[in-house]
Amino acid sequence: MADAITNWIINQVESAGARVTGTDLPQAIRDVQRDIADEILLESNNYLNEKGITFTGELAGSGEVVETEEGFDVVYFAEHASYVHEGTPPHPVSKQGVKNIRRWVRLKLRPTPEPGESQDDAIDRVTNAVVWKIRTQGTEPEPFLEAPAQAVADRNS
Repeated sequence: MADAITNWIINQVESAGARVTGTDLPQAIRDVQRDIADEILLESNNYLNEKGITFTGELAGSGEVVETEEGFDVVYFAEHASYVHEGTPPHPVSKQGVKNIRRWVRLKLRPTPEPGESQDDAIDRVTNAVVWKIRTQGTEPEPFLEAPAQAVADRNS
């Protein structure tokens, strides 16, 4: 299997116009790994935008390619990134969490006030509904890295 991966990487590098010798193979491997990670980051940001998952841009803007000993990882540093990607079980929502949800409701959902209700009251009503859902049911996962990573893998295989 390792020989097949090495040959694939050599083919990728050589198809880009470079020659690979034994001494520069490790660097060639790192270069291809970095290119793939960059591509996954771009695709995942596109996915977040296309699916309307990142309205304020905080989540997409927090993504980075991070070098590791084994290669490169795509990491999202926004506080809520793992909650969005993995979902959550039912849990308490902090005061700051309620404020963040209220901001999201105001900016993204922009609820229409019911008769006799102010805009602030409408925002509070929808915020309370979202908070209640999180407290009682949790959140569904939106695995925003999986489909983009698979798309990149399919294109590069």
